[in-house]
Amino acid sequence: MNKCFNFRDRKQSGFTLVELMITIAIFAILLAIATADYSSTINTNRLAAGMNQLQGQLSYARSAAAKAATNITLCSSTNSTSCNGGSNWESGWIIFTDADADAVVDTTDRVLKVNSGLESVTLRRTGFIYAAGRIQYNSRGELRGNSAVEGSFSLCSSDSDTAVARGVVVQISGSVRRMVDEDADGIVNDHSGGNLVCP
Repeated sequence: MNKCFNFRDRKQSGFTLVELMITIAIFAILLAIATADYSSTINTNRLAAGMNQLQGQLSYARSAAAKAATNITLCSSTNSTSCNGGSNWESGWIIFTDADADAVVDTTDRVLKVNSGLESVTLRRTGFIYAAGRIQYNSRGELRGNSAVEGSFSLCSSDSDTAVARGVVVQISGSVRRMVDEDADGIVNDHSGGNLVCP
């Protein structure tokens, strides 16, 4: 026996407009939380990668100076051929033999390494006795100069959050160590023992 159902008798299923709006609101909140965590992870990874890269190249420059028994200059550079980067190290740097220690790539000098820069971080240098755009090693792999002093390189994220910032300390001997939080206040300490400062 055929029964005819009226359209009005069938039960409707699906979301009401209110339910749909609540679902979209919850999704938007979850997406915002996930994006914030993801951005933080990206910043942390960029800082870690930048620090590893810098620490490796500082160690390389020291080793190259001792191996070649000559002065080595590491300087900020925006064109990968000369020391023209000033205090903005994140734009890139070069490492080159520098027999006369004039921080100029002469015809007798040889560029050993080129770094094209770091993405979305700032890299600044403090301490040392050299101009802001360079450091130098002598033929023994130590910081060059009779009155040489140690210094630091600080890596900060684009939001200048010192809680996640990282850095390295270059000692007079030329050895490199990572900054640590010596006073347990949540911010790593530079070569002088003070808190790392982001620009």
